[in-house]
Amino acid sequence: MQINEVKCEQFAGLMDRSVRFSPGLNLLIGPNESGKSTLVELLYQLFFHDHVIDRRRDKGFIDLYFPKTAGTYQADTIDGTVYFEGTDGTYRLSKEWSGKDGTVRLTLPGGLTLRDPETISGILKEQLRLGKGVYDELVFASQKRSGTVLQGLFPEGSSETDVELASLLTRAVMESGGIDMDRLSRRIQEEVDRYEKRWDSSADLPEGGRTRGIRNPWKTRCLVLDAYYELAEVENLQEDALKAELRVEEVRKERLYAEQELKLLREKRERFASVRGLAMERQNTEKLLQASARELSVMDEALKLWPREEQEFNAAEQLKEALGRAERMELYRAVS
Repeated sequence: MQINEVKCEQFAGLMDRSVRFSPGLNLLIGPNESGKSTLVELLYQLFFHDHVIDRRRDKGFIDLYFPKTAGTYQADTIDGTVYFEGTDGTYRLSKEWSGKDGTVRLTLPGGLTLRDPETISGILKEQLRLGKGVYDELVFASQKRSGTVLQGLFPEGSSETDVELASLLTRAVMESGGIDMDRLSRRIQEEVDRYEKRWDSSADLPEGGRTRGIRNPWKTRCLVLDAYYELAEVENLQEDALKAELRVEEVRKERLYAEQELKLLREKRERFASVRGLAMERQNTEKLLQASARELSVMDEALKLWPREEQEFNAAEQLKEALGRAERMELYRAVS
C-alpha cells in the first residue's frame, strides 16, 4: 500500500492542512511543534480509530486531538482524509469524529462510495494486510502506543509461521522492554532456519537440487525440508501403488486369458466325449449286427431242414398215436 495524500480541515493543531507524498521514502521536516508528529497521528487514527467517540473510553483521544477552545466556543469535531493506492487502484478514506454522530466514508477505485463501518473495516484489513500491532510498533511507532507492544501483530487467519513470529516478537519486547533489533534479527533468523534451513526457495528444492532428494537427504533439516521429504516418500508410495495396480491389471488380463483357454479346453473335452460315445455305440452296434447275422445264418439252416424234420415229426406223431391206440386195446382185452 502507498499513501498518496493526507489532509484535514481540523485535527489537533492542524488546520486546513494537506500533504502529498511521493513514491518511496518521504521526510517530514520542520521545527518543533510544527505538526509533523500530529500528521503521522492523523494517518494512524484514520486507519485504526473508530469514527464513533465514547467520551469516557476515548477521553485521552479527545484531550490529544480535539482543538482547545477558540474564544468562547469549544471545538466539537475533527476530521481527516487519506488517499492511498491499494491492490486495485486509489482509495479515499474520510472520517469525522464528533461524538456518536461521527461519520466514515470509503470511496473505492471504481468510484463507489461506502458508509457501512463493518464493510469498510473489512476492506481496510485486506488492503493493510498486516495486523494493527505492526503499524503500532513499526510503521507509526510512537511512545503513545508503546504499551500495546505487539498485540494484534498479525491479522486473523495468519499462517502458522506468522503466528510463531508474532509470539517470538512479543517475547522479545516483553523481556527487553522494547524491540532490540539485533536480537530480534537473530531470533527471526533462527525461526527462518527452523522453517527453511537447507532449503533453496528460489529453486523450490533442497540446497544442492534434486541430488539431495530423498535418496540423499540432508541430516540438518527444517520444517519445509521435512515436508518435502515426506511428500517425496508419499510420491514414491504412490508410484509403487501405481506399479502394483498395473501388475494387478496384467494378472487380471492373464487370468481372463487363462479362463478363456480353460473354457475352450472344456468344450473340446465335451466334443471328444461326445465323439467317443458315438464311437463306442458304433462298436457295440457292429457287434450286435455280427451276432444277428450269425443267428440269421442258423435260422436259414433251420429253415432249410424244416420240411424233412416236419415230416419226421408228423410220422412220429402218427406212430405215437398208433402206439396209444394199441396200448388201450391191449388194456381193454386184458380187462375183458
